Amino acid sequence: MYLKVVRGILNLSLMTGAQLLFVTGQISYAASGITYQGRLMSPTGAPVTSSSVQFKIQIRTPGTEDCLLYEEIQTLDLSSTKGTFALSLGDGSGTRQDSNSWNLFDSLSNRKAFTFSAADCTAGTSYTPGATDNRKFRVHFNDGSFAGWESLPVQTINFIPMSIESYAVGGFPASSLLRVQDGGTLGTPSALSTAQYNEILALVGGTSSFHTKAGQLGGSNLPALTSGQTVVSDGSGGWSAATPLTSESDPNVSAFAKASLPTCGAGEVLKADGTSLSCVTDTSGGTPADATDSTKGIASFPVAGGLSVSSGAVSIPDQGSVTPGAYPKVTVNPKGIVTAHSSLSEGDIPTLSTAGKVSGDAITSGTIAGSTAVNTSGNITTSGNVTATGSLSSASLSTRQIDLYDSDNTNKITLVTPATGDLTSDYSLMFPTSLGSANQVLGMNAAGTALENKSITAGSNVTITHSAGGIQISASGGGSGLSYLNGETGGTQTFAVPGTSGTAPGWSSSSNTHTLNIPMASAAGVTAGLLSKTDYDSFSGKLSAVSGSSLADTNIWVGNGSGQAAAVAVSGDATLSNTGALSVTKIRGTSVNSSAPTL
Repeated sequence: MYLKVVRGILNLSLMTGAQLLFVTGQISYAASGITYQGRLMSPTGAPVTSSSVQFKIQIRTPGTEDCLLYEEIQTLDLSSTKGTFALSLGDGSGTRQDSNSWNLFDSLSNRKAFTFSAADCTAGTSYTPGATDNRKFRVHFNDGSFAGWESLPVQTINFIPMSIESYAVGGFPASSLLRVQDGGTLGTPSALSTAQYNEILALVGGTSSFHTKAGQLGGSNLPALTSGQTVVSDGSGGWSAATPLTSESDPNVSAFAKASLPTCGAGEVLKADGTSLSCVTDTSGGTPADATDSTKGIASFPVAGGLSVSSGAVSIPDQGSVTPGAYPKVTVNPKGIVTAHSSLSEGDIPTLSTAGKVSGDAITSGTIAGSTAVNTSGNITTSGNVTATGSLSSASLSTRQIDLYDSDNTNKITLVTPATGDLTSDYSLMFPTSLGSANQVLGMNAAGTALENKSITAGSNVTITHSAGGIQISASGGGSGLSYLNGETGGTQTFAVPGTSGTAPGWSSSSNTHTLNIPMASAAGVTAGLLSKTDYDSFSGKLSAVSGSSLADTNIWVGNGSGQAAAVAVSGDATLSNTGALSVTKIRGTSVNSSAPTL
């Protein structure tokens, strides 16, 4: 194929300069990447022998979105290869140009969707591959003899480079997949559910709730057992070895007590007569009775302020001097029983002098009086007013309004910020470091960062008078005219007759004289200037509007007797097609067969 090499700074529609012939171009996949081979030839048949030929290689999506999947630039030396080249995409020898997060392998994989920036696509910003999608392969080159890039025709990556996907399933190699196989035959079991998959992970991690590890029971290790032993819980989640009891061997237990026990009825107990056990009704217990003083052999209760027993229930009797309720101050007897109650008085509350003993949240009303100082590192917040007859000092005061009253608090000066919405950004007013002198005013400094004391200075023929409540500025005399123009500072400025110097219109000022120079457009090197009457008449007599606004099919422009271009059709012994092909059908009245001769 022929490639147009562009010289200059215009786009590829400008077809000037040399032409290169791209003889071959093949794509194959190697272990390290995609290999692209070919040969660059000039139209004369000579190979391209530049020592620095740049190739820009792109892999793009196949659809109309035409998004850039992968791009890198490689530089090859063809000075000794007679135009032949071979480059490997993705082998590390080139410089990657795109900013995508995926690698070359991913750009050829159809297992996932891709998202791009708008600048990398012709349309849209996403691409979801189909199972059989191919890729576009685009190559641009520059042999150093022109500016920009020359593009080769777009090629398609179909089966050879795309076979990189065949050694994987969904992008994962066979060694990374779990398969079912019976006797060399692959099985086809149903898919695992999410719960089943999670249980496999739990089994591998030793946290399965359906299975236990060898040597464990309930998550705890089993002890080593000897013959005849079993395991019993140790009460704390572990296990210990134990030998089961097969017979009663305690010599202190009578033989009749080791025999089978009789079955007793409700309310019966076992009774031994020295030779056997029998069921009898329990009649040996006592019957509960009331007692205000004592029950012999059981308990002793004081008469006053002690315990009472009623129907077998023990209780504390009510104290007649105490009414049920909650009391801040109580009196108790030596037994700890409340005997009296009353409210707290001021004398009951000790003086608190230790810092931190009273929480600020506990003071919700009243007045903190006396000479008490409020010393806190927190904020003092109030919805009311803060009033002081002395001074208030603070490193920083945050408020919307400050009122400055006179000595008897009858009148005030208010400093207030603009209304809500009018103040759109913060600014600071930093006052001068000293008091200003007489007749100075307060204004912003040149940097606009602080206030300063400024003096109003009178210029030539200007008088400034300060009076109570005003400043008068008076000018006298006729003035001195201009003092500065285009770099000239003379008292008199002059405009000279325009000149024609330079290569473009412009002012020239010197010695307080200003000249406008407008060069003639016909002079050498002039980029903009005047057009002479002669040149204007010449241009006016050139080709003007042609009759009609379009050129008919197969017609051409021919100058007529008026010096104008006219549309005419080729006639006579020749005809002209709209592709520019000229056919001769006759030669001076002699017919010519337009068909090609048969050999």
